[in-house]
Amino acid sequence: VIGEKPQLEVCQIGKASDKGPLPVKVTLSNSSVVSQILSKALKLRNSDKYSTVFLTKDRSFELRAQHQIQELKKRWSEDPERRHFIHIGTVHSVMNTKYSEMRLKGTFLM
Repeated sequence: VIGEKPQLEVCQIGKASDKGPLPVKVTLSNSSVVSQILSKALKLRNSDKYSTVFLTKDRSFELRAQHQIQELKKRWSEDPERRHFIHIGTVHSVMNTKYSEMRLKGTFLM
């Protein structure tokens, strides 16, 4: 579908479970091949057979953290009225009210 046949290594990440398919790690021969494939990833989304396949570039721990901080700053600048935070590697946003603060701390008034 995307017209590329580079040298690569493939392995599944994690252990089999009923939660769904496992992610697959693909290691390619060089970064230019990675760029070419990622630029054509939209063709997978638009195909019937591979529409559920998602490709993303792997990042080191430092790059993932930097990306999360950039996303956090972006959300804060777009919506300063909300509370934004990183939890388990994902940026979240909640209403900045007393109730949401109590809920985040695990304190509920009934």
